[in-house]
Amino acid sequence: MEVTKVPACLAKNLPEVIPGLTRGTAYRLVNEMYQDPVYSRGVAKPTERITIVNIQDFLEFMKVLEERRFKEVY
Repeated sequence: MEVTKVPACLAKNLPEVIPGLTRGTAYRLVNEMYQDPVYSRGVAKPTERITIVNIQDFLEFMKVLEERRFKEVY
């Protein structure tokens, strides 16, 4: 079996990876991502207190949210 390395981090550490992102916003976005059927694959919750997030999927999810916001405005 081949193991693929994926850049990921704990949800609480996302503000260290993405400057300007607050911890509260990170948790809110991760929860939205977890509930989205398309992007939930990028979130793993092995325990009640631990949430692991795929960074690439998180950034892609943020781009989609931005596109949705601009489509609603214009």
